[in-house]
Amino acid sequence: MDGPVETTSSPALSIADITSLSNNSDLLVETSGLIFSDLIRGLKCLSSDQYSKGYNDAKPSIGKHVRHILEFYLEYIRYIEDPSSGPLCYDSRKRDLILETSLDESLKTIKFIEQRLMMCSIDEQDIQLSAIVQPTLPPQLLNSTLQRELMYLLDHTIHHMALIKMLAEFWGVNLPKNFGLAPSTICHENR
Repeated sequence: MDGPVETTSSPALSIADITSLSNNSDLLVETSGLIFSDLIRGLKCLSSDQYSKGYNDAKPSIGKHVRHILEFYLEYIRYIEDPSSGPLCYDSRKRDLILETSLDESLKTIKFIEQRLMMCSIDEQDIQLSAIVQPTLPPQLLNSTLQRELMYLLDHTIHHMALIKMLAEFWGVNLPKNFGLAPSTICHENR
């Protein structure tokens, strides 16, 4: 399954689809699903070695980027499902190395995240975010919302998908044209 893939545009929501969604949370969850669909399509173009090994033994692998994306989403879902466990903290997320070495496990985890996101209540709730802002300081508590954090995850995912696309090109695998492009970039380029 290696080699060039169809270079069609990523799926997009039509105006009718957007207006049928009841709120911004629904739109963000739907957009997450679209981005995950793009990610899945791209990952299915890779062999296990292309996924788990760095090109010419370079340190970064596509799998490391995917693991990083998924762990952030898993931490977000963990917080939504148990907010009493403390602030949302991406820095203390569980790091699961199987996600960077097993393409199949990563694809299963993407499906799990999609299902959990659809079941979660993502409202405009104010939350506390704990983050290491500087390595010499203790974690800082910051104010945020569940919607804002989901928007952050979308941006974060697109950024890493852009890096994944670059690494795939080193392997000679061409991913879809809009893979790893921000919605604003796609809009700008379509003008």
